[in-house]
Amino acid sequence: MKKLIVLFAVVVMASTALMSQVMVWKNGEIVGQYSVNDVDSITFRKAEASELEGALDGRFSISANKQVCFSKGNLQYQSTTKIWRFAENQYDMIGKDNENISETYAGWIDLFSWGASGYEGIEPDSLALYAFFEQFEDITNTNYDWGRYCAVSNGGNRAGLWRTLTRDEWNYILMLRKNADKLRARATVNGVAGYVILPDVFAERFEKDGLIDFTTEGDGYAINVYTAEEWAAFEADGAVFFPAGGCRNHDVVYNLGTFGYVWSTTYYGEESAYCIFFSEYYAEELNCTRENGLTVRLVRDFE
Repeated sequence: MKKLIVLFAVVVMASTALMSQVMVWKNGEIVGQYSVNDVDSITFRKAEASELEGALDGRFSISANKQVCFSKGNLQYQSTTKIWRFAENQYDMIGKDNENISETYAGWIDLFSWGASGYEGIEPDSLALYAFFEQFEDITNTNYDWGRYCAVSNGGNRAGLWRTLTRDEWNYILMLRKNADKLRARATVNGVAGYVILPDVFAERFEKDGLIDFTTEGDGYAINVYTAEEWAAFEADGAVFFPAGGCRNHDVVYNLGTFGYVWSTTYYGEESAYCIFFSEYYAEELNCTRENGLTVRLVRDFE
């Protein structure tokens, strides 16, 4: 007899004089069908992050009772195919090639104006978006949020699976969750400068598994230096790395390898919105001009 484990699905028991079946439905489709005689129990459980396509296996508290996991890389877009994807590695960044941004550019970009998901004409490859920004304010829970509107090819390939953090959620991860100050620091990964944040239980995992050192003391991106192989041990436990990808102002990229900027969904004013900023000395929230191209990192919710 089989023990059937069901993740985020609906189970329907169908019984007639001729047939008794267990049918498992997900997103409107049958994903499993079994004879009742072959099943002795049904167990429902929530999926682990590692079972979600494109997700890192680590949980981060965004409030006292809510957690998220991060995508495996920054969001990227190709104009000629209109394909969205996550970067293959967390330390990957497009860099100066973002200056080629246009509707006909066949390469990839990863610095986006605020809310430029493609919804209602706010295109990710447009350089003329100022007029659109007067139409809306906060983009939380709207289609201007990339994760809500865009199907990410290596992240489930369906709209609505992901989202972008709000200002308050970023603040909780970086400042308010338990041991927050011990779970974030500057680092260099595979030769790329950036910022690391660790999942809630990483401190316990660190002691148990005997992983390599991680320090929050000191300035500069060289306080933690990891090869790609060393970083893989952190990533396996859900650690998140943001490369210092700079900022695109119109068609020029500034501060590449020096500063990092990551969007939130929370507006600041008519011309700006909140983002997370980091340098070799500190990390804090800033308000940035909405037209500027910044990094986008998506998350998925754990209920």
